[in-house]
Amino acid sequence: MITGILLAAGASRRFGSNKLLQTLDNNQTVLGTSALKLHQNVEQMFVVIRSDDTASADLLSKLDIKFIVCDQADNGMGASLSCGVQASADASGWVVALADMPFVAPSVYSAIVTSIKSGNLLAAPFYNFKRGHPVGFSSALYPELIALDDDTGAKNIIARHANELDALECDDPGVIRDIDTPADLGIG
Repeated sequence: MITGILLAAGASRRFGSNKLLQTLDNNQTVLGTSALKLHQNVEQMFVVIRSDDTASADLLSKLDIKFIVCDQADNGMGASLSCGVQASADASGWVVALADMPFVAPSVYSAIVTSIKSGNLLAAPFYNFKRGHPVGFSSALYPELIALDDDTGAKNIIARHANELDALECDDPGVIRDIDTPADLGIG
């Protein structure tokens, strides 16, 4: 079973407010859009949120999407990723996505799932030779993933296993487009 982990425990410091609750052109929030796209491509999914983020918890409950509260979210993305992986230790692999990247095409999620199911250790989309998100991880990487506890996320794991990464070229600029500031959404 491939499990989706949507990392949504950031503090939105550069945005100035909770960027995940901003509404997109599809009349859905950034968080809702990202969660629904990932959810439709995996067998189970968890969204990792901060302990004080009741607004995201309420939204996810309305969408009937499971979430996990990460008490160590302030440690960074690695801690949130570890929390999500530990909650799904029985998975055969994970597709890890970032909640502030709602523009990823559903076909990209599907390609990552297919790659991990076919036995690859790691899989990631590339757009114009630049690695993007989401990233797929085989269950063989479980010990390395649960050891994460800082803000570098899984970058070091990907670097250590670069020769085993299934690089999936795609024509989707959404794999490298994230939201950090209001300008990224055309606000302000």
